[in-house]
Amino acid sequence: MAYKKIQTFKECKRCGNAYLAQSINTRYCSVCRKIVDKIQQDASNQRRRENRERQKTEKAEKENVSLEQMLAKARQAGMSYGRYVALHGGK
Repeated sequence: MAYKKIQTFKECKRCGNAYLAQSINTRYCSVCRKIVDKIQQDASNQRRRENRERQKTEKAEKENVSLEQMLAKARQAGMSYGRYVALHGGK
């Protein structure tokens, strides 16, 4: 059974102009679709950049933990250094 594409006139959610929708899922006219895609792509890229920077910072913080700090954390947890590192992976 083949599905028919239903073409209907819809109102653009961004500019309010009427347009001929090729699909029931469309929300924007072709002009606004390009603008909205650009805005969403920029937001996605920004989140990706922030995530990458946060991961770099976290990695640098993990690498900067000294032996004395790790030993102090292990003693606070009531464990030996070796057991603490085995359980927590050097965090």
